[in-house]
Amino acid sequence: MLVQRYARAAESGNLRNDEYHYDTDVLAAMALSSTYGGLLFRVKYCNDAASYRYLLDKWTWIVSTKAVRRKWPDNVKIDKIAFLSLTRWLNSVCPACTGRKNETIFNTPSLSDKQCALCNGTGETELRCNPAIRDYVLHMIEELFSDERKAAARAVRKLGRQEDAP
Repeated sequence: MLVQRYARAAESGNLRNDEYHYDTDVLAAMALSSTYGGLLFRVKYCNDAASYRYLLDKWTWIVSTKAVRRKWPDNVKIDKIAFLSLTRWLNSVCPACTGRKNETIFNTPSLSDKQCALCNGTGETELRCNPAIRDYVLHMIEELFSDERKAAARAVRKLGRQEDAP
């Protein structure tokens, strides 16, 4: 619910704040929850390409601090892990089935009983990277999902009412 409200508010052409318009509430709540959380939401749910570079820089810095704290080996490429994890977090949906897990029947809006051959019925693309860094990338993807949940929870608290976080 919060994600939909945020995306709708960010795309709104009317940010008046009266008894009929209250899109600014969710924008303000996200802005007050954290700069980084707002950036995550802007890039992922509002397709804000202008903020992507800033998010990637911020995320690379976060990954590098985690690497130091977790004592990753020196040969691990932080920039590569940051880029791969952010890219995967932003869009892991299978392009063939668009996340529906089954093949589409040609020239119809219906799905077949056959699993998507590209994603093997998972609805997500396969993470392709060097096996030596795969675990690091997967851990950082989980960190991004965790950061997203935390930002949503902070925004919901700022709104002062219970809503579903992503």
